[in-house]
Amino acid sequence: MDAPTQGNVPHPRCPACGAEERFLTPACNACGHEHTPLEILEIAGGLVQAGMPRRSVRRQIAESVRGRAPDLLAAVAGAFEGGGQGVKLVCLMVAQDFGEPRAIPPAMLEKEFEKSSPAVQAEIVMALVRSESDPAIEALRRLRSRTGDPRVLDAFDDPYYRSVTLPLAGEMDADEPGADAPPEWTDEGRVLQVAEEDVVGSDPADGFPLVEGSPAAGAGPALRLEEVSEDGFHPVEIVDRAVPPPIPVQPAGDEAAAPAPEAAPAPVAAPAPEMATVEAPPRVGRSLVLYLLVFAVIVALGSLVAVEVGKYVRAGDARAREAGSDARAEAVVPPADPPVEAAGTASDGSEAPAPPAQEPESHILAFDVSASSQHKKYPASNVADGDPGTVWQEDRKDKPLRKYLFLTFEQPVTVTRIGMIVGFDRTEPGMGDLWLLNNRLSKAEFAFSDGKVMFHEFEDARGMQYFDVSPPHASLNLKITVLEVLKGTWFYDNAVSEVEVWGYEETAAGEH
Repeated sequence: MDAPTQGNVPHPRCPACGAEERFLTPACNACGHEHTPLEILEIAGGLVQAGMPRRSVRRQIAESVRGRAPDLLAAVAGAFEGGGQGVKLVCLMVAQDFGEPRAIPPAMLEKEFEKSSPAVQAEIVMALVRSESDPAIEALRRLRSRTGDPRVLDAFDDPYYRSVTLPLAGEMDADEPGADAPPEWTDEGRVLQVAEEDVVGSDPADGFPLVEGSPAAGAGPALRLEEVSEDGFHPVEIVDRAVPPPIPVQPAGDEAAAPAPEAAPAPVAAPAPEMATVEAPPRVGRSLVLYLLVFAVIVALGSLVAVEVGKYVRAGDARAREAGSDARAEAVVPPADPPVEAAGTASDGSEAPAPPAQEPESHILAFDVSASSQHKKYPASNVADGDPGTVWQEDRKDKPLRKYLFLTFEQPVTVTRIGMIVGFDRTEPGMGDLWLLNNRLSKAEFAFSDGKVMFHEFEDARGMQYFDVSPPHASLNLKITVLEVLKGTWFYDNAVSEVEVWGYEETAAGEH
């Protein structure tokens, strides 16, 4: 969890009606006011300042700005210059997540560095590293000479440095991040902070706090729990669990003996003879009844299919006998479907059922690509040129591990499959087989825009290697980080020839 700020920081409020914003949505839940890109950045910054984990804020930003990403990036620089520590941190995260590290000018980053907290300072350093421009390199050189905090200095040497252990404001023990963090509960996958005075009890199943007005404390049908690994990089597991409404407590004293005001008097019945008490058998579970119903439906469908197949076979035999030929030995081909005269109308005039909705077809997605480091002769664009004889390699002065490719899609997509050629598959006259001479990628990390991460290990084999993204995952971009390589016999450079991303656009999915 991100290190919270010191003290009790209130949640942000809607700029239109002043209602408290417990989580980020495209419009205010109280008054319906649609948040502008600047307001989204300010509300997200307030949520970070209040202690909400960055991973959750990132996901909520991506959901709130669908179709408005360019407007959000245009507002980043202005919000960063005039915003608080939470807003500054959110602006840096947005520039990274939407693949535009130069959205905030290097001069502005350098100017705000001294006014920023350690967590924001580390993110500023990483933003300048990713910019890969001459002004950014000069700003990094000057900042390094003025920075004395050893925790921030680590960010200069590691472009994948994680700043979540650093304080957002003030000073705190870095060994105990989140030690004073308030308890959390989740509502439909959104992480919310809970004040101690709002807690009305705890869940008897796992001790999770119950809050007045939350799905668990009210009559809500389910409570959604979000389980996250300790390092914060593994995928989030969503667990849906049914939650019964609370049982009312019978008051003590005379009030307990008093009858309910609206209770009707029970009819007086004749006394029954005393009988032995017999325990009722246990009820059959609803799941067993459901299984039996499903089984009965399957049996009925199987019977219908068998009847139809029998009809086809008998019809074929009859036609063969009438023709007096050897048609009996040929396979019976069922007749074609009758033509439909009009949409929604069958040939006999009755209404025809609408065709079932089709899933969008998965195809190769277009993307723009950049890299954390690249050789002058082997830029990142080579992985998307369709030529397996060209490659991306890191700069000759850099080591291959932790270097990454950053793929940005033209619009929100759902990724279903990824393919890569993980070496330099070319033979050079006078030099030899470049596949064996150079390093080959053997393990990589694939990070999506909402913080979900998956890992894949590749074989030392030529040609495109595919693997499925199961279940398919929606994202705005994809970050591919080199984790392990197989060493070449001569060169130390890592080579990736091609990258293919398969899936479909979100707009296409909505039309089907």
